[in-house]
Amino acid sequence: MTVDLETHAGELASRLSTLRQFKTAAEELLLMLRREVHSDAFRMRTRKIVTLIEIARATLSRAGVRLYSFASCAPALLPLKELYFELLRELRAQRSAITEVNVQARADKLLVPLSSCIIVHRASTGDTDQTDILQVSVIPPAPSQSGPSKSASMPPPPVPASPPARGRKPLSPSQSLASPTLASFQRPRLYARTRTPRRKDAPMSFDEMEEDMAIGDGNVRPLSNPGLSPSSQLPVLSPATSRTPRTTTTTMAHASELTQDILFTLFALVAELDEPTTRSLAWLRLTHVCRSWRTVGLDHSILWARVYGAFACREAVRAVSARARGVPLKVAVSGRLSKKHEDVLADALAEDIASVETLSVRRFSQSWTKLVSKARQLPQLRELIIDDVPPANLALMQSMYQYHQISLSAERVYAPELETLRLRGGGLIPFVAPSLKTLVISEQSTPACMLLDLFAQCPSLEEVTVDYSFVGNHLPSVNTHEIVELPRLRSFKLLVHPWLRSFFRPEIQDLRRRVIVPAGVEIEVVDHVEGGTLLGDLSTPVTTTISNDTPLQTPLLELHTIAVPTYAMPLF
Repeated sequence: MTVDLETHAGELASRLSTLRQFKTAAEELLLMLRREVHSDAFRMRTRKIVTLIEIARATLSRAGVRLYSFASCAPALLPLKELYFELLRELRAQRSAITEVNVQARADKLLVPLSSCIIVHRASTGDTDQTDILQVSVIPPAPSQSGPSKSASMPPPPVPASPPARGRKPLSPSQSLASPTLASFQRPRLYARTRTPRRKDAPMSFDEMEEDMAIGDGNVRPLSNPGLSPSSQLPVLSPATSRTPRTTTTTMAHASELTQDILFTLFALVAELDEPTTRSLAWLRLTHVCRSWRTVGLDHSILWARVYGAFACREAVRAVSARARGVPLKVAVSGRLSKKHEDVLADALAEDIASVETLSVRRFSQSWTKLVSKARQLPQLRELIIDDVPPANLALMQSMYQYHQISLSAERVYAPELETLRLRGGGLIPFVAPSLKTLVISEQSTPACMLLDLFAQCPSLEEVTVDYSFVGNHLPSVNTHEIVELPRLRSFKLLVHPWLRSFFRPEIQDLRRRVIVPAGVEIEVVDHVEGGTLLGDLSTPVTTTISNDTPLQTPLLELHTIAVPTYAMPLF
């Protein structure tokens, strides 16, 4: 039913001021605005209508809703924000009916958010952890109003869209590719550029893949056609405002006129919130807003270096590597890779491993330990986290002798900048890492002689944690340092199953005679937590500390352990 503002304006204002009744009150006001188009009654009630919309704005602002179309919004409040923008659109459609100058100024202030062109929408992926993702869409400016305006304070008319590409008809509102989650916000999209038909047998370039994914995500198509005018872009709200005492003037600018430092900051902000995956371009979609945005995005080499391992496509990896322009690469994959993704990434890293600064991966079928071991020089590497799940314990025991012969004879890997090394499964990589501070070894067979040799090559070690270490007396001896000094060591933790703690005491005492650490450093024997991982938090309660009557000058350990939780026979 239509609301009578003459008698119910106060009651409607009261309902708009609370979130509980906001939705129904806004729907009633919206219905009234749509039914009384160009009526004399509407002209007489413009002051009340503008006041009610201002009340709605204040209510949403108090709830934490940022009332710009490019701002993200909590899913629970998104329907209310959509209703508010529908009210603004109806007000814009009737802007010419407002005759009072002061009411015109208030209406113009309300309509400013409609001039922005980016919508950043937060949506749930549907996973159990309810991970949030961002979706970026682009809308064109509002159509110019018919008839002359009665006020000089109205916003400037939008720049007309570029003419359609040759051989392609303009998209009508019903044909626009709107994102399902933002249906009520969408408008007809800009005309797309045309490209030369590609042969069926020709490989698709990464630029073409980007374009297809951007269109599939419901975004504007890239404006990189040389025939398009660079000035014919979407208008957006510029962050710059001119402020004088008692007055505030909001300035408007086109997307192509935004300064590079603003666009640079925008790309960095969105990249922090929305990282690309094999299923989503995420922040890469911003490079398809217009030509100037794409230029800034392609020049943001630091961001490209961070998405090196995001795509399961060789063409994409090559393009990302080229756009990184020599910036050290960061490859951090939180989950387990698919077979295809793992193969693509392993092939790419075989060529670019020297340029990697951070590598954090989990094994599917490839041995990441072997891939890194083949590299002789890793000048950029600062952090290495490898989860190489070992084979079954029985197979591990049967092949351990041969495996250690290979490991002990392997050439050293030089990583002068390496600071963090965490290895789970696989084998110990013979690093020469003078800057290494943190060493974590989990679920791999590592003889004490190899540990001592690694310690000797890493004099800056501060934290050492060792889990599931195997020592076999039948292993070939190697020339290791009789005494290893770690002057910066602050913590050493040995994770041992409680069943074997007393068994290891002689080996612990023996190793204490071979490693020198600063006075006051605690040598901790920590209960192994079954099912735990050393690649995460290692803060487990200390159950045993080496007695104080033992000399503090030579600590550490030569370890004889068994595989927990299978409790196989120790190898000695």
